[in-house]
Amino acid sequence: MKKLFKPLLILTVLIAACVLTNPTEAHAASADDLTFELNEDGVSYSVTDCNTYASGTMVIPSTYCGLPVTSIDDWAFEMCGRLTSITIPDSVTRIGDDAFIECDSLISVDLGNGLVTIGVYAFGGCDRIANITIPDSVTAIGDDAFSNCYRLTSVTLGNGITAIGEGIFAGTGLTTITIPDSVTTIERCAFSGSRLTFVTIPDSVTTLCKEAFTSCEITGIAIPNSVTSIGEYAFLYCLKLASITIPDSITTIAEGTFEDCRNLSSVTIPDSVTTIELGAFASCENLTDVYYTGTQSEWDSIAVGKVNTALENATLHFVDDCTAFGHTEEIIPGWNATATEPGLTDGKICSACGKILVAQQEIPVVDSTHTHSYNNEYDTTCNACGEVRKVKYTFAFVNYR
Repeated sequence: MKKLFKPLLILTVLIAACVLTNPTEAHAASADDLTFELNEDGVSYSVTDCNTYASGTMVIPSTYCGLPVTSIDDWAFEMCGRLTSITIPDSVTRIGDDAFIECDSLISVDLGNGLVTIGVYAFGGCDRIANITIPDSVTAIGDDAFSNCYRLTSVTLGNGITAIGEGIFAGTGLTTITIPDSVTTIERCAFSGSRLTFVTIPDSVTTLCKEAFTSCEITGIAIPNSVTSIGEYAFLYCLKLASITIPDSITTIAEGTFEDCRNLSSVTIPDSVTTIELGAFASCENLTDVYYTGTQSEWDSIAVGKVNTALENATLHFVDDCTAFGHTEEIIPGWNATATEPGLTDGKICSACGKILVAQQEIPVVDSTHTHSYNNEYDTTCNACGEVRKVKYTFAFVNYR
């Protein structure tokens, strides 16, 4: 009996140790729940795994065994569905692909100021995160990094990123976002299926990629002249979009760009456009007015693809009809010619689009032998040449004494 007792005691101690070091019941999260591995450089560590029973707030330490923690590996927190808050230290420069995938209780994420890279689908499906701040140190965010975070309503983007990657905010609850001036490209499906209602695109952006805003709730969008390319189906099924002004930098309205924008009632198309591709305005059944900044003959030269019946049935307004654009005619003041300098007649310009509506005409130099004419005896400037004359005034003094 005594021979059996000792092995049983040892086994009991081992089981107890195992339970203490790797608990299998929900418990308050701590650094003890993390698995660390030494990186290849031999001077830093990565977080490679987390106990899925850890719950509540997880604060990732900045060091482990005296060395900095610099990375959170791919899938490190996969299915850690009990964590509600994550704090990532400034020492971490990389969050790997799928690092926090399906952490569906995660509400708060504090990203450190040393972070450089956020991996593909890093926070995908974390549907309780309400807001996120991307520090300026971040220069790359992987595709779909925050996709399907449908409670995500507030995002602050740092000035380090140059592109909003493919599907990054697809399916989120975002209603508005400020895009920093560092961004040059908005990639495919970047905001697809989000709740965006309005977005201002900065002058730094040159490209809106395919399906960038598909199925958004956009009511208005300001696209600057810096944008030279708008991809196919960029605004497909944006049912609340009522009007759009296409910038002067665009030459082609791509296939399906505004397809199924069924509330779209007016569109302004610049005279820079030479091609409108297949179905660019397909199923835009409420499109009533098209404002074109060129002439009728220029419009007739545009290559318009098939399935653009809505565009063809709308009322066309041309730049010659300035009032149709809601523009105001502005007078360009002229001046009289003199005996030495020619003059100019008054002209007219469109205050909105800058088109010259009435060109100024030169008034030739006045013949030096002409007869001066004035409006009245006190007028000092000749109506014909503008020469200023001297006028003798007679003053009468009255004695009131």
